[in-house]
Amino acid sequence: MKNALAIGALLVSAGVSVASAQVVAQWRFNGSIAGLNSSNPAATVGPAGSAASLSNTSLTAGFNTGSPLDTDASNNGWNTTTYPAIGAASGTAGPQFFVPTTGLSGPLSVTFEQRASNSASRFIQFQYTLDGTSFITTSLANDGVFEATLGGDVWYSRSVDLSAIAGVANNANFGFRMVTIFAPGGTQYARATPPTGTQTYQPNGTMRYDLVTVVPTPAAAALLGLGGLVATRRRR
Repeated sequence: MKNALAIGALLVSAGVSVASAQVVAQWRFNGSIAGLNSSNPAATVGPAGSAASLSNTSLTAGFNTGSPLDTDASNNGWNTTTYPAIGAASGTAGPQFFVPTTGLSGPLSVTFEQRASNSASRFIQFQYTLDGTSFITTSLANDGVFEATLGGDVWYSRSVDLSAIAGVANNANFGFRMVTIFAPGGTQYARATPPTGTQTYQPNGTMRYDLVTVVPTPAAAALLGLGGLVATRRRR
């Protein structure tokens, strides 16, 4: 609840009403690392039944420094590694989140912070499920694909608008995941930071996530804009 109120206060300062800023679910991954479950980290805010896990059995996970937009004293991000080999299993490996939206009627969006290490995949894809099993990208902008355009070791603020997708709201089986994919049109993963010499993608590269949040769609736009403003101020 305190996280929802804090985000609401920030959005008010950006000219958005608190009512539109209600956080449906959020993962911040903060607190003592010894007390966190790296395979199934608990939601900081969320309805009963909210759950996080790893989508591929090859993956391992832990915690490392989170996004600079996370102002908690114990700022962690969920750090994932041991991804598939350079030409294998595109679109299958990454963290996944399940958020029952039963009783919600408005359009929803998902926002998250993402950071790839230099040798990790340059491209990830957001996929969602309406039945709790099959993950798809139907009606997503750019087919749900995000690129590390500035290279690795950089935090990116991502936002996915789900308002055009029937069945996201009032759905006990709604979930989503962020998975690594081959370079578009190719058959291998591209390295996040363009290679020099013989450097290539490595399965032991890391993909880190923080502030994974489900919100009403108008609030998502404001959060993304506010995040950019804060990031700019911090760099000065």
